Amino acid sequence: MERWGAAPAEGILHPAALSALLVMVVNDHWAKAAHPGLVTGKLSDFAGVCFFPFLLVAIAELAGLRGRERLSRAAGLATAFVFVLVETSTLAGNAYAWGVGAMQWPVWALLSGVRGETSPVWGAVPHVVDAADLIALPMAGVAWGVARVAHNRERR
Repeated sequence: MERWGAAPAEGILHPAALSALLVMVVNDHWAKAAHPGLVTGKLSDFAGVCFFPFLLVAIAELAGLRGRERLSRAAGLATAFVFVLVETSTLAGNAYAWGVGAMQWPVWALLSGVRGETSPVWGAVPHVVDAADLIALPMAGVAWGVARVAHNRERR
């Protein structure tokens, strides 16, 4: 039987991680504008809090760290901690909005260059500090749950 999760950073390709990424992209770039409301407002929070621990684990594994279950637990806790700060603190929320804007800018600039358009101005992404978004916190445990299931299968 082939083992899932043996290669470093392979967890980022898990269906839960890819589904969360897809939901986040579609929701942020289409659904929120086409269907504004409570559901689309919270959907990216759920998807992002689910996806980010998978991303952190992939980065840690590519850096040479091992122990996916332990890394997943730490990544989930770190994600939850940062998410609470971003959703309850104006300072942290602003830092998040500018940080994500900085990370997205090279992609938008490249796409603009390919299209022959003027490069966009770097700026903050839209973000609203909203403690009600903390309803998405349980999603931070999904990567750890996936890692635990894979680890338990390996031990059989």
